[in-house]
Amino acid sequence: MAPWLSLRFGLAKLLIGWATKRYIVPKQPLEQLDIDTSKPICYVLRTRSYSALATLEIAAKENKLPFNANREASETPNYLFLGKPHNWLSLNGELPEEEEQLTNCLNAVKDGQVPDVQIVPVAIYWGRNPGKERSLFKLLFADQENIGALRRLLVVLANGRHTFVRFSRPISLKQWLDGVEQAQDQRKLVRTLKHHFHYQRQAAFGPGGVNTNEIARQILSTDAVKQAISAEAKKKKISQGKAKHKAKKMVLEIASTPSFAVLRFFSLFLSWLWNKLYDGVECFQTERLREVAKENQVIYVPCHRSHMDYLLLSYVLYHEGLMPPYIAAGINLDFWPIGSVLRRSGAFFIRRSFRNDRLYQAVFSEYMNCLAKRGLAIEYFIEGGRSRTGKLLSPKTGMISMTLSNYIQDKKKPIVFVPVYIGYDRVMEVSTYHKELFGKEKKKESMFQLLRSRRALSQSFGKVNVNFGEPLFLDEQLDTLAEGWRENKDERPSWLKPVVSTLSLRLCESINAAAAPSTVSLVSSILLTTPRLSIDEKRMSRLLSGLLNMLETVPYSQDLVYGAMSAPQHIEKAIEVNLIERQELEGGNILRLANITPSLLTYYSNNILHLFALPSLIASHFVRNTTVAAPALRENMRKLYPFVKRELFLPHNEHQAETYTDELLAWYEKTGWLKHDEGHFSCTDQHTAMLVKHMAGFSEALLSAWAIPLCILVFSKDPGSRGQVISLAAKIAKQLEILYGFSSPDKFDKSMFQQFIDVYLTDHEQQDVDSAAALLDLLFSLLPQAIENQLMEVAMDSIGPANQELVVS
Repeated sequence: MAPWLSLRFGLAKLLIGWATKRYIVPKQPLEQLDIDTSKPICYVLRTRSYSALATLEIAAKENKLPFNANREASETPNYLFLGKPHNWLSLNGELPEEEEQLTNCLNAVKDGQVPDVQIVPVAIYWGRNPGKERSLFKLLFADQENIGALRRLLVVLANGRHTFVRFSRPISLKQWLDGVEQAQDQRKLVRTLKHHFHYQRQAAFGPGGVNTNEIARQILSTDAVKQAISAEAKKKKISQGKAKHKAKKMVLEIASTPSFAVLRFFSLFLSWLWNKLYDGVECFQTERLREVAKENQVIYVPCHRSHMDYLLLSYVLYHEGLMPPYIAAGINLDFWPIGSVLRRSGAFFIRRSFRNDRLYQAVFSEYMNCLAKRGLAIEYFIEGGRSRTGKLLSPKTGMISMTLSNYIQDKKKPIVFVPVYIGYDRVMEVSTYHKELFGKEKKKESMFQLLRSRRALSQSFGKVNVNFGEPLFLDEQLDTLAEGWRENKDERPSWLKPVVSTLSLRLCESINAAAAPSTVSLVSSILLTTPRLSIDEKRMSRLLSGLLNMLETVPYSQDLVYGAMSAPQHIEKAIEVNLIERQELEGGNILRLANITPSLLTYYSNNILHLFALPSLIASHFVRNTTVAAPALRENMRKLYPFVKRELFLPHNEHQAETYTDELLAWYEKTGWLKHDEGHFSCTDQHTAMLVKHMAGFSEALLSAWAIPLCILVFSKDPGSRGQVISLAAKIAKQLEILYGFSSPDKFDKSMFQQFIDVYLTDHEQQDVDSAAALLDLLFSLLPQAIENQLMEVAMDSIGPANQELVVS
């Protein structure tokens, strides 16, 4: 490097060291990107910039990556620039001969001077503010690819505290040369790298911001909205002008107005808030997300456990170097001052119900279409609202249906759905959910509620895991579910509704497949299988070790993450977050529930019930039986699987479920919990029998809930309609709770009865008493005798009067 360039580079390093705060993506590039430091590395920057080069050197050395600013010191250059910035007010000299450097690099590999060179693209973003499409700020301060030295200085000074350095996975030049013709190798490599930077920038920035009034003009000018305005004017007997004004007010009620200043504020505020509330936020499988975000419109579909979800995912994506999404939020959150803040951080608001409002339907659909045309990332919650039970709720298909309808009418940028599992050690609102499930009316969100929630700042809520599941590409899904969809001309084809239903279920299954079981959920699940919510510490440790070993040996899915904590570490963590306490006794330590309402355990247990449902159903066969024939056990599992799949959104088809069952049986045998002898399974000894009974307890409430509507179908002369069966089942469940403390009400959520009846009626007639009786006998054989007696007693007492009421009505 020439002396004057060395001086300039040195000054740039001083400026960068003083003026910037660097966010490295990914956080550990050396390990996460599989960079081999024993091979030569050549970093590639999009345009020549000594401030970018200085940032690269600092970031590389901070992350133990080799870097040498003197390119003449080695056989292959340590860095390259792909292009030259514009010269508007620029003090740049001539661009060095980068093509010659790249040629030397390629020739060194071809001639065998070096075995290989790793090309590592590095993108550096200053502030990541896309700016408005037409604004003075964008002209002067927004980061753009091709700007000169003076403008770069202004950008660094304005946005340097939010500098993102994005390392990409290395490209092996040796492998690259094996796959291209020699005459094209350099040009094709440059073209590939330029495309890489282009798509990566799109994923990080998205398109420029658009004025809300401009969006309103576009929406109001569409044919669908014009027709809806005319229909509204005719229906309400008002003028076209008033109907149009009403439509514009709807747009302004819905529309998000993202502000980069608010996003930057949230980045700082949420960093403080997470550190105050949680022990950390850990993200998994973000690299696959960055890949799909390059060339697709991403629709994030997370589970919904807390109001924190709105903030958390945007925060995570921002710090992973990706564009924060536009978030569909309930209109109940649009209150002062939170509504305005959420709107400026990317939220757009949706009414809870608008089935009979044609004008609102048209306006909202066109707003979604506007976001899609710009390729903007979107986030919506497929459950429709927060889960009060801890389980994934049945999907609400409205947003999926609208997404598909718009896409098949106007095929724009390809769409990819990204399921997201958000797992909290402890959920801030869980005590409120508990009260609502016991019948207390849900309080409307307000400023007063927000002020009351400040008390939570003095508590610890453990850790948060965010896991990005397997992406679902919409084109691929439509190819398998709706043959010939590309030639579709209808606005709502006949295949749309079943495709939406199937896709919604697949998304729920994918969310659950990406589960991240926490300490609290694991320990809560085990405590609930004990009579007095207390357990010997050695047994707790053995059960935890068994669960962790099962997840590792027979994984529920490839997307599952569960950390590397051992059973003793989980126990210590549960004590630390005040879930349990240890009582030291001479005969051994006892772990018991700390100062927490016992029924709250059910919420956390439900978070991971789907992971252990099938292992628990296997164990349930040994609640009353010492020995079970292997064919009978497998047949019972086959009969029960459709019900558990629908209730807990299990990802396996029937054949996969049979294979998974065999793998679980092999695990039980290998660990010594069960033994297999002459076609029969049995418990190995009394100690393992106790462990197996604990496992059976995981599914006890599920089996009990299914038995209630079957009792009605079997023992009622006239069970009535589907709705009447479900209503009576809910009443029986409530009586069981009052009489026997049978369970917390969230384990007998009404939707459980609805889903069970729906699955049952797909293969059976409601009047088929024999089939219902056979299934009821199977369920009772898997439950303790005491629970069967209680269920039968309450059900028989309720059925007589209920039948008389049904006959009269």
